[in-house]
Amino acid sequence: MSGVVTLAPQLAGKVAPGDTVFIFARAAEGPRMPLAILRKRASDLPVQFTLDDSMGMAPQMKLSAFPQVVIGARVSKSANANPSRGTFRA
Repeated sequence: MSGVVTLAPQLAGKVAPGDTVFIFARAAEGPRMPLAILRKRASDLPVQFTLDDSMGMAPQMKLSAFPQVVIGARVSKSANANPSRGTFRA
């Protein structure tokens, strides 16, 4: 999976260059745990990305094993991948 993540203009004033951006893929149907995840900084945006099986969080949950996935991105002020206050989602 590959693509480009950009920051919506309405969020530009809320995101600092040092904020963490998580780009992830999860199964369209099935477990909510990300199948692959990539960590970047807001200063990297816009960023081209590629997600593959080597970026998985669990060896038995391969990105390539799922026919449909959802790609998402999240900006975190705390560098924590879990959603929390101050997290922006795309």
